[in-house]
Amino acid sequence: MALVADRFKKTHIYFSEVKKEIAARKLEARWKRDWLAAIKAHSKAIKAHKFSWKAMKAALAKRLAADKHHKLSVAALEKATKKRTAALKAWKHAKEVHAAADKAMHEAEEVHARAEKAMDRAREIFEDADVVMTKAEKTAAAAHKAHEASVKAHKKSVEADEAADRHERKMARARQSAYEGHEGAKADHADAIKSKSDARANAVAAHIAVKEHTAANGMFAL
Repeated sequence: MALVADRFKKTHIYFSEVKKEIAARKLEARWKRDWLAAIKAHSKAIKAHKFSWKAMKAALAKRLAADKHHKLSVAALEKATKKRTAALKAWKHAKEVHAAADKAMHEAEEVHARAEKAMDRAREIFEDADVVMTKAEKTAAAAHKAHEASVKAHKKSVEADEAADRHERKMARARQSAYEGHEGAKADHADAIKSKSDARANAVAAHIAVKEHTAANGMFAL
């Protein structure tokens, strides 16, 4: 009777180990599915990172171009300001000469004529400088707008890069967790196979012992 009980116990252990092996296989299949999903997510994160890097480089190029254009416009503005100041100074001087010449018109007609010509020339210079000044101001405004746009684009690209980096770190943690789960599943699977093998060997040994005992004791074997 004890041998039968022992046989039943070992058979129960054997089928229990078989169930454990099936569970380990299911766990391994689930791990493979999660592992493939992590690989896909990681690939998407890499693509997003590359895209954000290209966007950041393009924004930086735009910003450098805008800075260069801004410097040129500032230089043109300074030059136009100097010309305008010189023209204004010449125009004021011409007005003074004209006033003095007007007082002595009858005495210095030639001086008055030269002063009149100088005043006309100064007016032309002033008008030309004013046109250049207006163009320079428009150019500076356009450069400022381009600079602001490049700053916004750079900010967006940095935010996209940071988001991609956070996503990549998250995927790395998921891969690490999946890898640890896989290693645990492998260890459990190996233990299950060993337990199954041991249980089978014990069951076979118990079966042989029962057969030998039955053969030796006949109907009184139990």
